[in-house]
Amino acid sequence: MGYRKHLSWLLWVSSLHVMKFQRDLIDIWGKNFIKKTYTMRRNYFSLSSGWRTRHRCLPKMMPPCSHFDSEKNHRACASSESRRRAQNNIQDTIFALSTPPGRAALAVVRVSGALSLQLLERLSKSTESFDFVPRKLIRKRIVDPFTGAHLDDAMITYFRSPNSYTGEDMVELYLHGSPAIVASVLKVLEDTQLARLAQPGEFTRRAFENGKMDLVKIEALADLIHSETTLQVQQALKNLDGALSNRLYAWRDQLMKTLAHLEGLLDYGEEAELPDDIFEKAFPSCEKIKIEIRRAIEGKSIGEMVHDGIKVAIIGSPNAGKSSLLNILAVPLQLNGVKVVCSDTAGIREDEDVDIVEREGIRRALEKASDANIKIIVQDANQCSDNFLERYPDLLDENVIFVLNKWDLIEHNGLEFRRLEQIFKDEHSWLNSLLKRNIPVLKISCMTGDGIPHLIETLHSFISKWFETVDFQDDRNETAIELLITRQRHRNCLKEALAALERFGK
Repeated sequence: MGYRKHLSWLLWVSSLHVMKFQRDLIDIWGKNFIKKTYTMRRNYFSLSSGWRTRHRCLPKMMPPCSHFDSEKNHRACASSESRRRAQNNIQDTIFALSTPPGRAALAVVRVSGALSLQLLERLSKSTESFDFVPRKLIRKRIVDPFTGAHLDDAMITYFRSPNSYTGEDMVELYLHGSPAIVASVLKVLEDTQLARLAQPGEFTRRAFENGKMDLVKIEALADLIHSETTLQVQQALKNLDGALSNRLYAWRDQLMKTLAHLEGLLDYGEEAELPDDIFEKAFPSCEKIKIEIRRAIEGKSIGEMVHDGIKVAIIGSPNAGKSSLLNILAVPLQLNGVKVVCSDTAGIREDEDVDIVEREGIRRALEKASDANIKIIVQDANQCSDNFLERYPDLLDENVIFVLNKWDLIEHNGLEFRRLEQIFKDEHSWLNSLLKRNIPVLKISCMTGDGIPHLIETLHSFISKWFETVDFQDDRNETAIELLITRQRHRNCLKEALAALERFGK
């Protein structure tokens, strides 16, 4: 029985690791964790409501508990914190400008909380509550409730709890975008003392606490707002629609069902005369989940490439023209709908004259090269040799482009030109060894721009190879989960879940 209890524990732990994406396991009223409690501090990540700090990841919102030394105290601390927050949410009504400051056609002011409707009635001098039908757009005069001054003619929408973004009563005021109008309305809202200015991210934090959004969807919303390419938009929309969350919930549900059968066998097996092969039947479902998780975390991080962009490291010897090439490629570059991020590195050389500072720069350059998706090795065509490649053979892999820069000077130097031509013709030369390994060798000139279009075309072919099957718009099949993982945190959580499942299978 001890062996079986250990397996059940591992299965339960694995289900929790899967759900580390969803940090909303604490009930907002602080009653309980979902059935089982696992001892972890919850972080809230959310988006700000004011534009100046809008959509910035917030620090940990839960203050550290001074007595996390036991699961019981941890649960009590977390529950009381959740209860306090829920009460504050009920007591506090918040407001903020939700559009960029400055002159525009429209400006949107959001209000959320129990007193939202009361505030709206004051600002519109309305005595009839039925004037504000939920989810209906109406036109109203906005006035100063203290002086009666006419502030603006606005469109207004009222959202009744729980059918709103935050899950609370909400009001949205669509004002004319004059900075003077916006400032006067915000001042009146504050002067009523019925509401306070929202803290950065508070609207989305309330949506999170009220169960309207989970952490993955909040991250997707931030990604959508900061998206720069078409693929980033499509990826964010998929996760905002619940593509990744639904997959995680499905895994957890399957693990919890399996766990229920195992616990039933442990608790009532002899009395209920349950079949002894329940443990054996549990392994296939766990194996299926293991395969899906393994597929999600192994191989290329396509989802993270879409989210962060393709990392291109430009490396090479000092004075080879790396910075000049970076300046050419530093313009916003999109290839196949994917953002390309180029970075320069310190010149790499091995010499007795290399001091400790330069050696640290070389170490960082090699580290950046190892983390890059594509490496562009730049060599001065007038001074190129195989010494660089002999020193750093680890740089040469399938994702390398070798570039001979300053080719315009070679063409005017007959002796050097003939030397390089001979190297190209020699089947055993180091340049031909690169070609035999399918490493492109390009001739460019950063001064004249010759060869740069060919370099960009080569980058395009590398990226096309990785993203030729990526299609977020195909609704006929489920989007591959590896395309939905956008952060290293996601990957780490899945690795922990997989490790727990691997232990269960032993």
